Amino acid sequence: MFGVSEIDHLLYGAASLDDAVREMNRVLGAQAMPGGAHPGLGTHNALVGLGATYLELIAPDPAQGSPAGLGAELAQLAAPRLHGFAVRSADLDGIARRLEAVGSGARVIGMSRGHPDGRTLHWQVALPTDHAFGRFLPFAIDWGKTPNPASELPVAGALDALVVEHPDAPGLQRLLEALELPLRVTEAPAPTLRARIATPRGVVDLA
Repeated sequence: MFGVSEIDHLLYGAASLDDAVREMNRVLGAQAMPGGAHPGLGTHNALVGLGATYLELIAPDPAQGSPAGLGAELAQLAAPRLHGFAVRSADLDGIARRLEAVGSGARVIGMSRGHPDGRTLHWQVALPTDHAFGRFLPFAIDWGKTPNPASELPVAGALDALVVEHPDAPGLQRLLEALELPLRVTEAPAPTLRARIATPRGVVDLA
């Protein structure tokens, strides 16, 4: 596990955003705040504040037509689940160079979405490429001049730990070290991502 301060947010994927919102209300006792749509990605979201970080509930956006890309991937989920995570960085180009040095790479792109108050939020991400670890290798995000969403959300709990297990633990560990993340991967037969969240109801494990 590594320091919560380095985690920007966790992604909680679902085929339906309403289903994800209901599940978080049941599990955490928290009402997710409306987010917005991601034009071109085919997704929309809602957010749950976890202090220094947050939980992004993300699902296909029916208003964008037939799901494609990430939206199509999420549409295949049989039930809501933890679907990845993001780390904060102010040096996305540096991340891309470090990944390239170990045989991977990253694509830096700009993104945006509308906010319920009428603002448009802008940020950049570095999406790792040329690797076989899928959502178990995080992407990096730089919010630039846009306030981090965590700073504007009611706090529903706190992220205590993030645990990653993978059959190729050494391979994933090598890429995480290139990202300079002090995250220890445990070898296991099946890849697993688990988050431990402390809430007023007690400790909740999301997997």
